[in-house]
Amino acid sequence: MGYQIRSAATFIRDDINLVFSEALAREKYGDDVTQEQIDNLRFEAEGKVFRHIASQAYLYIRYGHSISKFTGDWYERYSSETSATPNSDEKRNRDLINNAYGRALGLQYGYETGTTFKDTKEVADFLNATVNYVRESYGMDPLTKDQYLFNANTPGLERLVIPSND
Repeated sequence: MGYQIRSAATFIRDDINLVFSEALAREKYGDDVTQEQIDNLRFEAEGKVFRHIASQAYLYIRYGHSISKFTGDWYERYSSETSATPNSDEKRNRDLINNAYGRALGLQYGYETGTTFKDTKEVADFLNATVNYVRESYGMDPLTKDQYLFNANTPGLERLVIPSND
């Protein structure tokens, strides 16, 4: 059971992190971005904070508070047992705090928009709102619509779409 939960949380976190890193790298370096530049951005502070907040908000909207909190807390507390580079207590606590911010964003964003992640446009809107949430949390100006990192055609967003049960 634990490995299934970790796998689901890791899949969502890694997909969100990869999509964000690729979009940010294209913004910073242009269309000729290298894989090394993308990989470097994945582990910078901005990418890590975004990954935690966005994945927890996504899980909250998709599955609710209990599942998102359980998977986020479980991952932070027990992933270090199998990680080659486990987090220090300070980093783990920071990650848990960012996870809580993500769940708060999920509650607010889900309530205000009613999103169901039914298409790539809804996913892009959510990710752009998350970028601005993180930027504003750090005292930075939010991106304007013409500066957004994501749109419905951003590669990888289809992996975060939730198919309808029609």
